[in-house]
Amino acid sequence: YMGAITDTNNAVRPVSSLQLIDSNIEEVSLGEDIFSKLSEEETEFDFSQFFKDNIKIEVVKEVFGNYENATFDAKTILNKVLKDTTQLNKQLLSLISNTGGIGGLKIVLDKRIENPGEYDSSTKTIKINPELSINEPIDEQDAKKQLHEVIMHELLHHITTSLLNTNPALLTSEQRKWVVALKTLFKSTQEKILKDDIHGKSLQEAIDAVSDENGFLSASDKSMYYGLTSVDEFVSMLITDEGFRDFMNKTTYEGEKSIFDKFIEILSKILKALGVQINDESVLKEGLTNIIGLIESRVENRNIEDGA
Repeated sequence: YMGAITDTNNAVRPVSSLQLIDSNIEEVSLGEDIFSKLSEEETEFDFSQFFKDNIKIEVVKEVFGNYENATFDAKTILNKVLKDTTQLNKQLLSLISNTGGIGGLKIVLDKRIENPGEYDSSTKTIKINPELSINEPIDEQDAKKQLHEVIMHELLHHITTSLLNTNPALLTSEQRKWVVALKTLFKSTQEKILKDDIHGKSLQEAIDAVSDENGFLSASDKSMYYGLTSVDEFVSMLITDEGFRDFMNKTTYEGEKSIFDKFIEILSKILKALGVQINDESVLKEGLTNIIGLIESRVENRNIEDGA
């Protein structure tokens, strides 16, 4: 026992050699704290986005067996969609199959296109961008729903575009009836919304954006107004987009009413089960009637290139 070390005695505190060596080492700067940097990078990693991206890739692979650019036989892809899609899509695919099918339609995965999906009527080809066709999915079911909607949207173009743009003289009387009915309904609805105090300006902006090569439509505006920019989009959006269907269901239709056939009754029940009560005097009801009539009329004239 050495007693307390004070300022007044001659005792010397023992100092280890290790401490002496350490005391002679100059401080060397290592620059930024690499461990702090690693921690920051770890916190910047977005697990939520990683989860969503992984769902997107898995869902695309489930339908196409691939995520890279490739060409597929449309029948193979549509049969996969048929197995695990909504009742509405199943009824539409069944109707298309029973009224002439899809012919030599091809579906291509192409990450280079700037839209979720595109249809080329000259080559009978649907292009799907796997990166854009699914946007911020909530879960796997939401991802499938989005992908199926894009595929069905472009499929409707394949089925109806040639009829809508064929010389009326080459159509059968039944086909002309539905083509005229759809074009009349589209035109009258577009004019009505353009005059509307709430939606008129937004619709005009959407029309201008579509005609402009560099135009842009937000997701909400596309759902609401894109279907009123052309008769072709009117047909596809009315069938495949919930937001547009709801908008048209709230828009009254003034004109001669068509008669719902058995398929329309089934379609109405499906939509009702989804929480959509179709209003009798709505653009939605009239539009669905005319679209189904147009699809069914394909079987009447095999000389028309209607995608069959």
